[in-house]
Amino acid sequence: MTGQPRGRDRQGTPVFVDKGNRATALETVDVQQSESWLQTIIHDHPEVLPIREIDPGFSELVSVAREVRVPFEDGRSGYIDNFLVSGRGQIVLVEVKLWRNPDARRQVVAQALDYAAGLFNLSYSDLDAAVRTANKTDVPIYDMVARATEDVLDEASFVDAVSRNLWQGRVMILVAGDGIREHAESIADLLQGHAGHRFAFAMVEMKPFVLPGAGHVVVPRILLKTKLVERGVVRLEHAGEHVRLAVDPPATDATAQPSGGRTISEDAFFEAIEAERPGMAKHLEDFLKEVAKLGVYPEMLRTLNLKVPVQDSRDLNLGYIKTNLIVEFGPSTWFRRQDVGARYCKAVAEIIGGTVQATRDYQDVKEYGVRQADGTSMPRLWQLLPEHADAWLDAIAEYIKAVDLPDT
Repeated sequence: MTGQPRGRDRQGTPVFVDKGNRATALETVDVQQSESWLQTIIHDHPEVLPIREIDPGFSELVSVAREVRVPFEDGRSGYIDNFLVSGRGQIVLVEVKLWRNPDARRQVVAQALDYAAGLFNLSYSDLDAAVRTANKTDVPIYDMVARATEDVLDEASFVDAVSRNLWQGRVMILVAGDGIREHAESIADLLQGHAGHRFAFAMVEMKPFVLPGAGHVVVPRILLKTKLVERGVVRLEHAGEHVRLAVDPPATDATAQPSGGRTISEDAFFEAIEAERPGMAKHLEDFLKEVAKLGVYPEMLRTLNLKVPVQDSRDLNLGYIKTNLIVEFGPSTWFRRQDVGARYCKAVAEIIGGTVQATRDYQDVKEYGVRQADGTSMPRLWQLLPEHADAWLDAIAEYIKAVDLPDT
């Protein structure tokens, strides 16, 4: 888990320049009288939340309800300000706070964590009932999500995904406000008290400004974010003037997070491939550590992409891995790298005893891909790892060496 406190940052005043080249300094919106204003903005426009900057693997969020009641173990209850879900069952809860009282800052963070803990005790049916009560309607969660986004699982898979995230405590907790200032030491203390679930936490400043004649501009700024907080010891690490939050998790199973921590999306991905083929999560983790020595890094979107930075070019994609263990190598031939990519695909095909095929012809440019020996089936990760990890690393090294040269 890493944290990025930025409490001492100072943000300048945005300036609007119209088509006539006239500049106007934007005035802030006076929201001091009501937290409901920010709650409404977030509910009506969930895209104002910088979720992709916090975890790029999250899909489109749908606002499900406001003021969702969750019970606490001591018999009390609380209300989640904003509750959002993606079509793939990823959960985000938001606690909105206007920072009039500096003494209340720790309290609101603790409050958000307590609401999350209460949420973790709910079953899917309990959550669905709580959402219907909050919305004063009989429309179930899945129907609301399916109507709002095309990127949605089938209902049974959606229910399973949400249930699994509730049971594991795998949610994104956001504290959003108009002027957040908090010390990392305080946050570390609070997270330590809740380091028994697999949640990610972020503090986001939401600065609203009046856009002359055209409504409002909301500028989100991530002040602090963590990767997964699991069972472990939350601590502060000091490096000169920089401070970050870190966690020492126990590595007791095949899906235990690496020392750098994981995002929620990464955690779900490794859990899925481990369920698909026991032991594969560890094999892939080991491979990623080795390929990192070549400068390759994993990018977690809907799939795990193997990316390599190239000088004077966009980062190239060596291929992507799906949760069902299919590996697609076609992206290695994108961006005028057809010849280099084709040689890389040939090397991989030789490793698995497969073939290389031109998978499509777009604007007179061919894209190549790897297929199994039958000529149609996509390669699977288990055909490469762990037995052929070294050969795959050699193929990647040759690709990286070649991309700096003109294609021939």
